[in-house]
Amino acid sequence: MPETGPSPPPEFRSRARQADIPPSAADPCGPNRRPDAEKVGPDAFKEALGRLAEAREYVGHLAAAELDRVKLKLRRAVMWAAAGFVGLVLLLAVLVSAAFLLLAGIAEAIGNLFGHLWIGNVIVGGGILLLTAAAVWLGLNRWQASAFKAIKKRYESRKRRQRVEFGHSVDPTTDG
Repeated sequence: MPETGPSPPPEFRSRARQADIPPSAADPCGPNRRPDAEKVGPDAFKEALGRLAEAREYVGHLAAAELDRVKLKLRRAVMWAAAGFVGLVLLLAVLVSAAFLLLAGIAEAIGNLFGHLWIGNVIVGGGILLLTAAAVWLGLNRWQASAFKAIKKRYESRKRRQRVEFGHSVDPTTDG
């Protein structure tokens, strides 16, 4: 009996024929092979090697991305450190300028009191040097005293522990 109506295009007809073939009857090596079919033998080994190469590429990609992320973090840290350093230099320059202007004004005022500007410069300069030397001397002495006190406390604690543990210490004069 002749068909009525237009016939389907050839590619549709071939798909329809393939759909009529049950998967178990399909040739595993033929054109009707399913992509999710389990491979065996050399085909399976070939696919495993291909997937291994793919996995190696993905791991390399991940490693490169992590390395680039670390580099960007490091670059950002260096940038912020440089910006902080520049800010610190600017702050110190402002403080030094302000201190200079203050001291120059004080020196000029003292110089006007004595009638000679150089006297004010000598008094202020000498006074700053004396104050700085006194502050350094005081700071070093306090630091030395606190270090000595800490060492003395550490050794007294050690002697006390020796007396508890052994009944006497390294220093017989403190043993009772």
